Amino acid sequence: MKNMQKLFSDNKENDNDEYSYNLKLPSHVSNNKVLLHSCCAPCAGDLMKRMKASGIELTIFFYNPNIHPKKEYEIRKEENIRYAKELDIEFIDADYDVQNWFSRAKGLEKEPERGVRCTKCFDMRFERTAFTLMKMVLKFLPHHLAFHAGKIWIKSMIAELDLLKIIKV
Repeated sequence: MKNMQKLFSDNKENDNDEYSYNLKLPSHVSNNKVLLHSCCAPCAGDLMKRMKASGIELTIFFYNPNIHPKKEYEIRKEENIRYAKELDIEFIDADYDVQNWFSRAKGLEKEPERGVRCTKCFDMRFERTAFTLMKMVLKFLPHHLAFHAGKIWIKSMIAELDLLKIIKV
């Protein structure tokens, strides 16, 4: 939540109403749209409500193949869908990419909570969220610009991932 506090500036109007203040996106954001990754409606629900109340155009992106068993995954997904509908927020349902998760987590089954396995899970979810955002942006560009922008984005993602490996983040 501390990172979210850095991302948004609060304009609190009334201390008695927890949703009475507006969140403002940083000035370098050229529109008022946000793609928010969510794998649990209770965790993301407060932020969804605050962003919606602040007039931010929000899309929820549900993706987490590290939720087991699949029945639990479906419960969380349905609660995300229900809450998004209640708030009239667009919802994107990614696939249950469980085999990809299992291959990434292989050998880390005994890792403690908040360890290397958690980092792998965060990386996987944020990579997919960033990829989805890029696809959303590219669909609005003319074909030749989208192709070049996609190539540049892929190269920058590869460079960033290589850098993260080097500095062992």
